[in-house]
Amino acid sequence: MQEKVLVPALGESILTAKVAKWLKTDGQLVQKDEIILELETEKITLELVAPCQGILSVVAKEGSEVKVQQLLAYVALKNDSEQLSCVNDERAEDIRPIESDQSVRSAQSVLCSLGREVGGKAGQDYDLSDFITAVPPAARYYEIDNNDSKTHTSTHASSSAAVHANNTAADVSETKAVKMSVIRQTIAKRMKEAQNTAAILTTFNKIDMSSVLELRERYGKLFQDKHGIKLGFMSFFVQATVAALKAVPIMNAKIVEDQIVYQYFYNIGVAIGLDGALVVPTIYKADSLSFSHIEQHIASLAEKARSRQLAPQDLMNATFSITNGGIYGSLFSTPIINPPQSAILGMHKIEKAAVVIGDKIEIRPMMYVALSYDHRIIDGKDAVTFLVKIKNAIEHPENILLDLL
Repeated sequence: MQEKVLVPALGESILTAKVAKWLKTDGQLVQKDEIILELETEKITLELVAPCQGILSVVAKEGSEVKVQQLLAYVALKNDSEQLSCVNDERAEDIRPIESDQSVRSAQSVLCSLGREVGGKAGQDYDLSDFITAVPPAARYYEIDNNDSKTHTSTHASSSAAVHANNTAADVSETKAVKMSVIRQTIAKRMKEAQNTAAILTTFNKIDMSSVLELRERYGKLFQDKHGIKLGFMSFFVQATVAALKAVPIMNAKIVEDQIVYQYFYNIGVAIGLDGALVVPTIYKADSLSFSHIEQHIASLAEKARSRQLAPQDLMNATFSITNGGIYGSLFSTPIINPPQSAILGMHKIEKAAVVIGDKIEIRPMMYVALSYDHRIIDGKDAVTFLVKIKNAIEHPENILLDLL
């Protein structure tokens, strides 16, 4: 008797995956529910477990592309030699190459970019966030490290030929090239598609964070004692974003062929940076959640991401995204929208600055915020109005509680 290990459903419109790594080898004894394989999709890494105890017989090799319900391996009972002998006979039928034009990429990919950061490091690329995220730091993602690519040049003209020859050899030996992960390739593709398709503009504003900082200082301990979680900045921005989306509905709309589709539900994607990737988990129906529930959702999604428990549905159907480059020290950036979404809000580092309050100059904690939007359907007036409403909500949090935006 034997059990098949098949490629599971991968999520909305995702039909293919890559066999990232076999954690158990061909012919090895595996236990029921033991993790045997990592599958990598354009959104997340999935861990598959053995369906029963037995001997593993690998069908799909590492690095191969597979489709939903394709055979990956068999697990045969340890002493079932008859079943094991037939495995090789079935392999040729079960595994076939997949043509590139059969690979369908999700139109609602939740990966987004933190953008080119100024004054800080982009902890990305969806990626997310506020998500809380989907591929943990332990995931095997590799990038070319710019520090590994060195070029040495000589300032001595008299020995330039010899130095050039030596440097040429050194250049080759001191570089490395690694294949991009599926997620990294998807990020690159999606971000380039966004730039090629959408007419992206960015508008900026700055927010006085005094009121939020005062609230956190005054009620932070009580909040944590009651709800078991810290009061962060993201819950304020999610609440402010939802209120602004309701006031300026075009910001929550999307383009479908020749139509503008208005969406009257508010699923907010929050970008979370991981090693080698950025993911954007979705806070569903954010308009129905309190501050504590938003913070709990974010914490839960973040933990799921770190422990590789994030499901495909955790990364879908966001109507608007928020990314926070400030956690990496970014003071200013222009985030890239994630199609089919039409806009993305970028938060940044809080810094003290001299500002004019009435007729006085005061030192206040200030944050620059950026709103990138698709100018094909969003006019500048709407974008500026939207960002001002977020500014007013953060500077006067009581407006959120009293629904005065």
